[in-house]
Amino acid sequence: DEEEYLDEMRRDINDFYFSQGISCNIDTFSRAELLIYELEEKAYYDIYLLDIEMPQINGLELAHYIRQ
Repeated sequence: DEEEYLDEMRRDINDFYFSQGISCNIDTFSRAELLIYELEEKAYYDIYLLDIEMPQINGLELAHYIRQ
């Protein structure tokens, strides 16, 4: 949920995949509600990395929502 940490994670993941010759798209969300909105609009993601401690909805509740 912290923008600075999200940017660092995005760079690290993107650098790793680039070094492997794999193209990827990475979306980050500073709030769980933003991800939920994208999912309701039929967005699909192969991998979810969730923070457990987030305001409003914690990562475990968000994981439960995603699995539904």
